[in-house]
Amino acid sequence: MIYRVPKRFYLDHVLRSDELVGVVVKELSTKFDVELDADQFAELLSDANYYNDNELIGEMGFEYAGLISSAGATVRALTTIKETT
Repeated sequence: MIYRVPKRFYLDHVLRSDELVGVVVKELSTKFDVELDADQFAELLSDANYYNDNELIGEMGFEYAGLISSAGATVRALTTIKETT
């Protein structure tokens, strides 16, 4: 399936991940349309759920607030049942 996800978190995820990252099929100004199989979807959602915690700002520093916010947007994008075409 193809999902529209925020660029900021997806790019960070790609930099920290192995081959389970999916394929960007379309680039928009602040989002990517990414084709993910079931394993790639699960990996991205798990990663986003981990970072979707505002308490991490205190642990990681305020400079990570944007990444943490983008993780939350990624969780919402992946758990809202809609496929982009």
